[in-house]
Amino acid sequence: MTRQEQLIAALKTLGYERMTDEKTKKYVVFRGPDKNRRYYVGKQGAVRIGGPLSNTFGASDEWKRSIVKQAALRRELDGMAPVAPNT
Repeated sequence: MTRQEQLIAALKTLGYERMTDEKTKKYVVFRGPDKNRRYYVGKQGAVRIGGPLSNTFGASDEWKRSIVKQAALRRELDGMAPVAPNT
């Protein structure tokens, strides 16, 4: 799995919405839970965060690792069966 695929899967798992109406050749675009920020995921795993692409900043490697870890934890927790209370 490429770095881009890992980040896209992580963003989807965490509830980020892919914006199919946002046209760009270089990036896959997501809207975050706050709906005001966009997340641009590049082919080599670069991520830019902000509003319009011209007004973004690069995400740190630490932030990207954090997103992938959060998604893995979410998938793990979602896969666990609920524990029945003791009666």
